[in-house]
Amino acid sequence: MRGRVALAIATLPRFDPTFAALSWLWSGWLWGGAGARAAAHLLRQRAPEEARYLRALHSALAILGGMLAPAGRLAFCFQAPGTRYLEALAAAAGLARLPLLSSQHDVLDDRPGEPFQVRLVRHHLSFGPPASGHGTEKDQRSEARELARAAVARALKERGEPAPFTALHAPIWDAFMAGGLLASASNIADADQRRRSLALSAQQVLEAAAVWMPLREGGAGV
Repeated sequence: MRGRVALAIATLPRFDPTFAALSWLWSGWLWGGAGARAAAHLLRQRAPEEARYLRALHSALAILGGMLAPAGRLAFCFQAPGTRYLEALAAAAGLARLPLLSSQHDVLDDRPGEPFQVRLVRHHLSFGPPASGHGTEKDQRSEARELARAAVARALKERGEPAPFTALHAPIWDAFMAGGLLASASNIADADQRRRSLALSAQQVLEAAAVWMPLREGGAGV
């Protein structure tokens, strides 16, 4: 199957301890005692440790990416309450050298809330086969701020009014992926560190732009 798959469609596993326990349970139901014993390590993964999630996600993307035909596509569709799902996918795809080809993000809950809180969003992302070579090292902080500013400006112009963080988070991370800021990571630890650094850069840009957040009920905007 290597290099022959035209389209692969996937979703992301849940980032919570219950998912690990249910995975073990269904392994036993599908494959019996042998399957349950083989998946017993999942019960030790009840803590939602981010590096472990990123490592598993990168492993899956590396396999799926290697199966894609030259014009193949790896499509993700998932709903996410929070920032960690999209950010983990961006970091894992960057480390696997999968270029972002298209994206669409449908905000399902855009009520004003606390600053930097993402409510429910449906994400659609399409990646291409692994790019050859290693990503170019960039001045990450400076370029991240410029990409984030431009992404926020575009999103606000399209919206025509202040937007909650829920509506701005995904466009910013699209810009980070398209700009190749995660493609030069060398290992899981490096990818996770870059993810954290980019999240901080995005927050700093939004903190400096006082017009992006609508008023919260009973309080002032940010």
